Amino acid sequence: MIKDAISKSENKGKEEENTPMNETLVKTYYQILNNVKNARKPSDALITEGLRTSRLIKLLNEANQEICSLNCFKDTDIKAFNTGMFLCKNKTEMTDYVNKADKELLNKIYENVSLFKNVGKFVKARYENCEIVPTITEGALKFYKNFKLFKKELIESDKMAIAYNELKPLLSECTCATDVIRVLKNNKVCENHNITKKDFIDYWLNVSASKLQEENKITEFMIESFDGHYVKLPHIDNLGIRLFLEGYDKYGKLDKEQEAKILKECEIYNNLTDFTAKYPSTEYSKIAAKLLLESSYLLHESFDNFMKHYREIKPSEKYTKLLEAKLRTNHPTLMYISEELAEHENQDIVILSEGLKPYVSSKYLDKVVMNIIDNKLNLGNQLNESRLSFRNKLENMYTALCENLNSKTNLAVSSSIFNILHSPVKVSEKNLEYIKTLIKYRK
Repeated sequence: MIKDAISKSENKGKEEENTPMNETLVKTYYQILNNVKNARKPSDALITEGLRTSRLIKLLNEANQEICSLNCFKDTDIKAFNTGMFLCKNKTEMTDYVNKADKELLNKIYENVSLFKNVGKFVKARYENCEIVPTITEGALKFYKNFKLFKKELIESDKMAIAYNELKPLLSECTCATDVIRVLKNNKVCENHNITKKDFIDYWLNVSASKLQEENKITEFMIESFDGHYVKLPHIDNLGIRLFLEGYDKYGKLDKEQEAKILKECEIYNNLTDFTAKYPSTEYSKIAAKLLLESSYLLHESFDNFMKHYREIKPSEKYTKLLEAKLRTNHPTLMYISEELAEHENQDIVILSEGLKPYVSSKYLDKVVMNIIDNKLNLGNQLNESRLSFRNKLENMYTALCENLNSKTNLAVSSSIFNILHSPVKVSEKNLEYIKTLIKYRK
């Protein structure tokens, strides 16, 4: 009975020590060890067993140094722990070693295990593909199969922000671009900072007038491939960086077209985010919010799905100019909203053309439809009254249009409404859509 009690106590102690954290660490280090052990070159077939052992020791030492080079382990004694783990022959020995290790160190390693779980694959790829003697650079952020990632924070000197801040006291009284031009004529700020007056005015239109502009703090990412080549990633948000990293990890490189698509979508996402923050209450805010949601979904996609679902935005010059005049800004987001409005207009053109086709000759159909789109219709002032039935609204529209039947447009539209009013059958969904579209283009 005493022996059974001792045995149960020992087993209970082992179960308590065999935590999910310990299991994860053992699994990760065992995988790293196996990846390094499986590293092979064709020339390895000719070397002796002793040289194979020397090669394994060298590669495990590289893996150890690479893990130690990570930023997250800067002030820890992880090197000795790694050495002990790599000396273990199997998972059982690794489990025993982990159970005896310092708990604080184990917690630190466990918190960052995802950053170095691929270090074995990285060391293996470098050995199998390169002849270089590796120079291990300190400060890596994370390991991937084919590269390691570095990150640093930079303060970007923003010439426009500096110029704006210098003129801030004088700009506080400006209410239009003409006022700003007058201020710039009396100063040499643009010349001193090598920026154009037009760019400065555009900047003034799109910044908050109530505060000084801060210089940009940017995060710079760089990858080092297993063959020692460095690639500096563009200054974009983390969603874009994630796509770059996934593409490089999967395919080893990105072509110019793939890079351009990621960069463009990040620009769109940032512009939409800025627009929804600055103009939350305009009639176009809902369109901007919808486009922002679509862009966010796209940037959260996997690399392959992003490339598959990406679409080029083709702005409408007509609507861009209308929006700039209406909102008194040339914010880049207006280009994206303009495409959406143009798409809605195209759908409306189809609906109006179908509805008017029986009442106007094909020669004039397009002109009549575009006249409705561009110049609107006089449909009376009572359409907003909630007490009016659908038939009452049609009658009011018809009456208003009949006031000027010299217009081909009014004649065609009034004829279509007359036919709907006198139809013996219930109004179809198609005709309902047609009437809603007509009302949308009232004056």
